[in-house]
Amino acid sequence: MDIRQIEFVDAVARHGNFTRAADELHVAQPAVSAAIRHLEDELGVRLFERTSRHVALTDAGKAFLSHARRVMAELTELSDAMREFSQGSRGVLRTSWWHQTDPQMVSYLSDYTTKNPGVDVSIVEWSTSESLAGLRRGELDLAMVALPDSIDLTGLGHTVIRRERYALVVTEDHRLADRDSVQVDDLAEERFIVTRPGTGLRSCFDFVFAGRDVVPRIVVETNALSAMLALVADGAGSAILPPTMARQAPKALRLVTLVDAPDFVLAVLWLEGAHTQIVQRAIDLVGRRSGASVVLEPRSPRRRRTASTRIRRRA
Repeated sequence: MDIRQIEFVDAVARHGNFTRAADELHVAQPAVSAAIRHLEDELGVRLFERTSRHVALTDAGKAFLSHARRVMAELTELSDAMREFSQGSRGVLRTSWWHQTDPQMVSYLSDYTTKNPGVDVSIVEWSTSESLAGLRRGELDLAMVALPDSIDLTGLGHTVIRRERYALVVTEDHRLADRDSVQVDDLAEERFIVTRPGTGLRSCFDFVFAGRDVVPRIVVETNALSAMLALVADGAGSAILPPTMARQAPKALRLVTLVDAPDFVLAVLWLEGAHTQIVQRAIDLVGRRSGASVVLEPRSPRRRRTASTRIRRRA
């Protein structure tokens, strides 16, 4: 039994005539008659009662056609669904990102889902090392990560969505709170709250101190930004963070510019090569919305001014 035979039975049943069914199907009438006879022989039942004037379904034929039409409807639905997948109007976009790293990603994803209503977005919160491995294994389509200079981007494409100068995040009564800026050498006495190894922020933190005489004293490791900021606010230690993240603190904290450290770089990564339309549209959206990457300076604790903003155009 095949779909073409089912179509023949359906057409003959509707027209009550082999010739008119053949005309609708654009085939010769003998081909329709032969196909239905072969199907009846295969099933071991007669599907039609044939007379010189009319052709009518038997009881077996009625039961057959009832089931067959459901099968045809499901096959049509399946074909439509597969066409939507092939056209990129249905599917899943698999991503890794942390809301606290860049709250603007909510706007990115909202924009994407509005323009792609048939696409589901799956979000996991993986570390940078896990995200890179997930991209290379084909388990992720996009990953938002912090990019320390030491990261290996072989085989990966990326778009920078934000650059910021790091800030030393401290309480208002901290010994460095009234400074406009600090250097790494000023941090020898600090106790640091940091993220765990393997995360992008930890790699960036380690890179800040790489090759320096200052060995940072780490007192707490946590991947929860809220916990980091709460610990800093309670005087357990200080943190080195980009201003966008530091300003999510529930209490007032001082952000002192770290002037001799590399910029914090946040980027969206993907595996190079051919992509489905679902993934390509996401890459294009990130590229359009990141045409200019913003470099933010921490607020000056003395002058209490708002952060200055410089726009650097990506090459």
